[in-house]
Amino acid sequence: MAKNKKDKKEIFKTRIIELIGEKEAMELMNTLGKFSAKSIRINPENDFSHSNLKIIPWNHQKGFYWEKESPPSSFLNYLAGKYYIQEASAQLAVSLLASVTDFKNLKILDLTAAPGGKSLQTASLMKGGFLVSSEIIKSRCNPLRWNIVRERRENIIVVNQSPRKLAENLEGFFDVVIADAPCSGEGLFQKKKNSFEEWSIKNVKFCAKRQKSILLSAKKLLKKDGLLVYSTCTFAREENEAQIEYLLENGFSPLDLPDYEGVTRGISENEAVRKCSRRIFPHKTEGSGAFAAVVRKKDGDFKSPPLPTVSGKANCSELNKFDVKINSGNNFFFLKNDMIQLFSENEIPKYLAETALQTGLPVAQTGKKNKLLHGAVKFLDKKHCFDISKENLEKFVTGESFPALLKPGYYAITFKNKRLGLIKSNGKTLQNMLPVSLRMKRLTLSVDEKEKIISKSSFKESIK
Repeated sequence: MAKNKKDKKEIFKTRIIELIGEKEAMELMNTLGKFSAKSIRINPENDFSHSNLKIIPWNHQKGFYWEKESPPSSFLNYLAGKYYIQEASAQLAVSLLASVTDFKNLKILDLTAAPGGKSLQTASLMKGGFLVSSEIIKSRCNPLRWNIVRERRENIIVVNQSPRKLAENLEGFFDVVIADAPCSGEGLFQKKKNSFEEWSIKNVKFCAKRQKSILLSAKKLLKKDGLLVYSTCTFAREENEAQIEYLLENGFSPLDLPDYEGVTRGISENEAVRKCSRRIFPHKTEGSGAFAAVVRKKDGDFKSPPLPTVSGKANCSELNKFDVKINSGNNFFFLKNDMIQLFSENEIPKYLAETALQTGLPVAQTGKKNKLLHGAVKFLDKKHCFDISKENLEKFVTGESFPALLKPGYYAITFKNKRLGLIKSNGKTLQNMLPVSLRMKRLTLSVDEKEKIISKSSFKESIK
């Protein structure tokens, strides 16, 4: 048994040599603990210019490496939901899914959703239907919800349920299930200096056992001919190709996936496994270690019986008290616990309606709090928009209020045609409604293709 970090590192190195050979293993080991390139995924609904960014090969036209000096979280485009900060390798699984489906009118489940990268990437590609983002760890649900609100996605339902519980209530309901399984995290050693302290073969085996349990629930949740997307951020074969071999022996068939620059096929003597799985190694491309596969459920004649449903409303009289016009478009209002939410579909299973933490975008809260919420910024009529000055911009994004003569009511704050958040005017002062979870600690403005770093102490001077 390995007693210290040095022993563990040697055991890990031996396993990598057995996996990819000594020469490549040494190259991989040299990447551990070193810088990993930042990357983003753009929101295709927005007009975000990305012509000067380097494309991620496996997410062409939607994924890009971030090569600017300032962090991507410091730009207004991030607050405006125009892109999501997502590690390049984490974009592989859904990109592979996109190669085998058109996303039309699908019901999709992300079984282990937080913090939301794969859910949001999937939701951005969908053409009708809806996605359920489930996260079993309750403390991780709020970050998931805020990421959905930041990107302003109205086609996602968030639940705090276990895979087993979902399978008991929604058997055979989904067209696609995404299982980004909890794993030993070996692929992230590139980012962590003390990565070997918590690593062990025992944990690899524990993760493999837990993953198989998740996959059994995933199979039950899928319709016949449904697609299962399986991914990890580890190198361990027990957690990767071995799981796909198990699936192919138990009711799934392989799909022929595309090849990408810097991405290798699965490591297996079984050609079917190689055909339907892909790996990313950090010594071969810009990205942390990752594994992803897509297979199709072929067995079973079970058909999900008609489920009790809950319907939304085309209009919501409860919003009249806020004296604003909400352009809801083709979305529907769902009310729960004083929360008014806009969702892309008119009907959802009763089980989801009852267990949902969030259905689409929350736009208002009635009852004692009685206020518009950040989700409303996407739907407010143009006459309820207020173009903020540069002098007050930093105050707004950091959560401060500021004086302005404006008719009492709610307004969407805009800057350079970007909708950033809500304010409430009392006629003299604008109350900042930007949620704490979305406020910015640092602001970078791009002017004439040059960046200006703005801090609280130097904001006024830097914009003169």
